[in-house]
Amino acid sequence: MTRKKKVPRGNPAARVIVYHYTHESHMPSILQSGVIRLTESNVSFEKAHAGPDVVWLTTDPELLGSVSSGLRYASGDSKAQVRITVSLPRHEVHTWGEWARKHGSSERALTTLAAAGGASKWRVIERPIERHEWVSVDRASDGRSK
Repeated sequence: MTRKKKVPRGNPAARVIVYHYTHESHMPSILQSGVIRLTESNVSFEKAHAGPDVVWLTTDPELLGSVSSGLRYASGDSKAQVRITVSLPRHEVHTWGEWARKHGSSERALTTLAAAGGASKWRVIERPIERHEWVSVDRASDGRSK
């Protein structure tokens, strides 16, 4: 059974539903702060934080529990242990490839990251995502929604 929060008010057409996936070990911090924090945007392989930091998102709701290489940390752990469904203002959510090019990403960086798969569904937002924008939190470990 999925418990869902009310989607933040405003014109529904002006909002988009997207998904943030993370490792279970990150959830205590996310739940305590009530915020999905910014991280490296991977605009450049040569310089850390070359572009604005972002929250990584996807339009794919089917990745929960996935072992896809694109959703793995360098350690091999899956990033898809938890799916946080969010409702965000459409104008703030950017298609990753277009956004990365706008911020100076090289074709090499774009191609290398896209090789992980699913790049056409990647989205970014340049600000933290607050709890009131979360629609649901689902865990692969127990199949329940919080």
